[in-house]
Amino acid sequence: FGPSRHHLGATLAWQTDQTDNGFYRYNAPALELGGLFVLPARLSAYGKVRWLRRDYSLREPLAPCDRVDNQWTCQAGIRWRVGAKWELDCGYQRLDTDSTFDLYDVERNLFTVGITCLLY
Repeated sequence: FGPSRHHLGATLAWQTDQTDNGFYRYNAPALELGGLFVLPARLSAYGKVRWLRRDYSLREPLAPCDRVDNQWTCQAGIRWRVGAKWELDCGYQRLDTDSTFDLYDVERNLFTVGITCLLY
């Protein structure tokens, strides 16, 4: 919204993984909501939230029940435009996977710093 300033988006997707190992084959609906907001001083802020539910095809031999993973990812960051073609980026991502098989319960905190060359 606004004159090429701010962007909001939503994605509904379906994923399937048909790997050779049947224990890791899954089908997964996913939903993602995100936005990009242009700020003064050549800065922009972005964020997104993503939910994914993986239903696995086969039960692993030691698993207590059929495996289902609910995964949440939250991401936020700031970009600074340097010149006409370069951007510096600092970001944070939180990943939380809650699985019916405790071995696959995961919590991750990722911090990133990057540089991008715009090719357009």
